[in-house]
Amino acid sequence: MVNNPYLSGEPQGNPYLQADSKIVENLSRLVSESTTPAASQGGYRSALETLDLNESPAWQGSSEDKPMDECSSLGESTSRAYRSPDEVLQEEATRQQQEQARSRSGAARSRQEAIRQEHLERARTRQLESQARAFLKKLDTLDPLNSDRMWFESFAKSCASRLEAAMEFIETVGS
Repeated sequence: MVNNPYLSGEPQGNPYLQADSKIVENLSRLVSESTTPAASQGGYRSALETLDLNESPAWQGSSEDKPMDECSSLGESTSRAYRSPDEVLQEEATRQQQEQARSRSGAARSRQEAIRQEHLERARTRQLESQARAFLKKLDTLDPLNSDRMWFESFAKSCASRLEAAMEFIETVGS
């Protein structure tokens, strides 16, 4: 059998192992060259060195967030973790009642808002109607052959009444 240098574990006969050892040497040399004086003086610290071991964990503030072994008593930890089916059903019923109360209050608010909007619309319509009546009084004082009056009379024929025509005209011109 022929001795194959690639299968031997010695770097002298295997060119791949020789290349690997050269790469490792070059990389180690690059690392040692790139080390700045600040790093050699302790200016750079590893992630583990940056941890402040004197800092208290965030969960120490409240007992609800503590791990199970940190709770003051077994009863405190088990009461949160294990609930009876009756407690779960009671909590669910309470949650549903609160949700229904919220939806009822939301529906009541929306009804109140609809009523308020309806009142505002009625008031706006009354104001527009009074403006239209005043406009028609002024229009009737004009000469029947006045071009503005003749235009309005032809416009009013397309509406149900002169009052509606005046309201539409005022609404259009006003906006």
